Amino acid sequence: MSKLKTRTLLNFCFGLDEFMAGICTCLVGRDIIGRELAKNQCPQASFFKDSRLMSVLNEAMAGRKDFQLSRYDDSLITSKANHQHPFLITVIYYLYQVSVLMPWFFNKGLYHLSDKKMIAACKAAADQDNFSVPAALKMPQWSIFVTLPEVSELSDDVAAVYPRALYDFGGFFAALQEETDGELYLNIMPVEHGGAILERFSINLGKGSMQEAMAKYNAETDLHFKTFKESDPDKINDEGIAQHYKSVQTIAPYVLKMVEAICADDTTFTDRNGNAVTPENIKPQLHQGSEIYGARLKEQHFNVQ
Repeated sequence: MSKLKTRTLLNFCFGLDEFMAGICTCLVGRDIIGRELAKNQCPQASFFKDSRLMSVLNEAMAGRKDFQLSRYDDSLITSKANHQHPFLITVIYYLYQVSVLMPWFFNKGLYHLSDKKMIAACKAAADQDNFSVPAALKMPQWSIFVTLPEVSELSDDVAAVYPRALYDFGGFFAALQEETDGELYLNIMPVEHGGAILERFSINLGKGSMQEAMAKYNAETDLHFKTFKESDPDKINDEGIAQHYKSVQTIAPYVLKMVEAICADDTTFTDRNGNAVTPENIKPQLHQGSEIYGARLKEQHFNVQ
């Protein structure tokens, strides 16, 4: 991860404010997080749901005259009609970034897989005969960042199983989200070595295959590409669409198995000094009878053994 600096990752969070001022920190010191977490059945899931995202943000940003999204409700994401409007699709993509980056901002956890864990994850992803999608993941934090090595850093053993499709990426954000229907999704946002962040894709956990697990994301993306192609055919072409799908479908099993390796019962964590540590979400503080959440000031580094 030599080319990706922590400030780059933090800048993604603060960059949310460039579109909507104050949104990055609007939940800091609020009791909204605790109330949203209480709606989850899965204790490891984040405080965001796509189907309630606007409800939460509207409450958090209430009273701010510059909150341009206040006219929208939860149907902004849940209504299919909105996914057929070019401008609203770009707003939805922005909100998808919010759903992953804001939970990460509270803990700022960076996870580095050992060679042993990386090899096991890559082999599991490549084993199509025995591949399975986990029904749930015991995420150590609401949202994490998993660092990926540069090609020059790969040991011979890791290089033998590490997919070329990941060569351009320095890591990825991963957040666990529980929807109102109880479905669990692993939301992934890859980051290139150069610092470019890609759009979020979602893996529906508990499905029998990756094809089923990616079906909802694929259908939504098909709709978005169709809409953009109809509105501006010069910027969208079939070759570009095919390349996008090939990239996402190739890396999805690998990042899933890397996260699964982090969440395994036998996984241990150490800090930069080799001391045993246990990752956890930041603890709430009691304020005027309500539990509020602050944000850690510094990043946390976890070596995954």
